[in-house]
Amino acid sequence: MLEILLYAGRAIMPLLLTMALGCWLRHSAHWSDDFYRQLNSFCFHVLLPVQLFLNVYAIEDLSVLNWRLLGFIVLCIVGAAGLGVAVAPLFARERAQRVVIAQATFRANQVIMGIPLASALGGQDALIFASLVTSVCVPVFNMLAVLMLTAYSTDGKSISWREEVRQIFRNPLILGALAGLVTVLVRQLLPQVDGQPVFSLRSGLPSIYKACSDLSKVASPLVLLILGAVAFVLLLFCNVPEEAAAPADAPAQKGGYDWRIIVPYVLVFGFYFIAEHGVMNWMVAYGVDGLGLPQASAAKYLSVFFGGMMIGRLCLSPLVDKLGALKSLAAFGGVSCVLYLIGSLGGTVTMPVWAISGLSFSILYPTLVMSIRLYFPAQQVSGAAGTILSIASLADILFNVGFGKLVDMTGYAVSIRVLPLSALAFFIVFILFTKFCKPTQKLK
Repeated sequence: MLEILLYAGRAIMPLLLTMALGCWLRHSAHWSDDFYRQLNSFCFHVLLPVQLFLNVYAIEDLSVLNWRLLGFIVLCIVGAAGLGVAVAPLFARERAQRVVIAQATFRANQVIMGIPLASALGGQDALIFASLVTSVCVPVFNMLAVLMLTAYSTDGKSISWREEVRQIFRNPLILGALAGLVTVLVRQLLPQVDGQPVFSLRSGLPSIYKACSDLSKVASPLVLLILGAVAFVLLLFCNVPEEAAAPADAPAQKGGYDWRIIVPYVLVFGFYFIAEHGVMNWMVAYGVDGLGLPQASAAKYLSVFFGGMMIGRLCLSPLVDKLGALKSLAAFGGVSCVLYLIGSLGGTVTMPVWAISGLSFSILYPTLVMSIRLYFPAQQVSGAAGTILSIASLADILFNVGFGKLVDMTGYAVSIRVLPLSALAFFIVFILFTKFCKPTQKLK
C-alpha cells in the first residue's frame, strides 16, 4: 500500500508543484489579466493541438489499439451523463442549475490533467492512448452538453445541430488529434522499405518535427501554470458565505471547550476512521494474503466499496436532510456495522457484503462533521472540529502502525477482526453519546 501511495505521489506531486508555482507567480509577478488570457489562448490554439497531434502521430499501428477499452470509456461517459440527469433534480429546482449539475457528472479535464497524469503513471504508451481518448471524448463531451442545453432550455429557441457539429469540429484540440490520426493513416498506406515507411515527419521534415516537439514539451507545464494562476484568482476573489453574526444581546461564550463532548466525539471519529480506513488500507492485502484471492479479484471488492461511497454521497444526501443528522447517523451507522460484521467475518463467501457496506458508510463522515455544530456554539465549531479530527486522525495513524505489526504476529485470521470490532465500537459509543448528551444548538 505504501509503495502505491509513493508511486501515485511521485506522479501527482510535479503537477501540483507546477500549479503552485503558477499560483505564486500570479501573486508576486502582478501580470495583467490580459496577459493570462492571451497565454491561455496561445495554449489552446497552438500548444495543446500540437501536443495532441504528435502524441497521436506516435501510434505505430492503429490495429493494435484497445478499441474495446475506448468504447467502454465512451459508454462510461454517457452513463455518467445519464446519472447526472437523473440526480440533478434532487439538488436543484431551477432548470438552469440542473444542467450545471448534470454536466459536472461527466465532463472531465482530460487535456490539462489527464494527459500529464497518463504520461507520469504509464509512460509513452499511456500518453499515446490518452491523447487518442481525448480526440474521442472531447466531441462526446460537447455533443452531450448540447443535448442537455437543449433539453433544459427555457427560452424556446431551437439549436442548429449542423452549426453545433461544425463548431465541435472547429475545436483546435479535436483538429490536432484528427490531424494526427490522418497522418498515421497516410503513413500506413505509404510503401515501406525494410519495414519502415518511405517518408515520415521525423526523417523527412526533421526541422518541422523538432519545432513541433519543442512546442509540445512546454504545453502541459504552461497550462498547469495558468491553471494555478486561475485558482489563485478564484481563491482571492470568490465570496465565501460567512456565519451570521451573533445578536448583540447574546451572552458571550465563556471558558474553553466542553471536554465531556470532545472526548466522546474523539472516540466516535477514532473508531470510525479505523473501520473505514481499515477497508481502504487493508481489504486488498487481506483478500490476497489472508484469503488467497487473486489481486485483481481483491481489488474489485475495494472498487465496489468506493463505488458505493460515491453513489451514496451523491444520492443519499436528501434522505439525510429529511431524517436529520443524528437519526441518519444512527440508521446508517447501524446498517454499516451489521454489513461490516457479516462481511469481514465470513471469509471469501461474505466479502461482497463487506464491499457493499461502502454505500451505507458513504454519508457517515460528512454527517458526523456536520453534527459537531449541534453541540458547540458557532464561535467554537471550527476549533472544536479541528481538535476532534486532529486527535482522531493521530489515533488512526498509530492504529495502522500497530495493525501492521499485529498482522505480522497473528496473521489476518485474527487481526482482521479488529476492524469490525472498531465499527461496532463506533456505533455503540455514538448511541450512548446521543442518549446522554442532548444537542444544545440547532442546524439551519
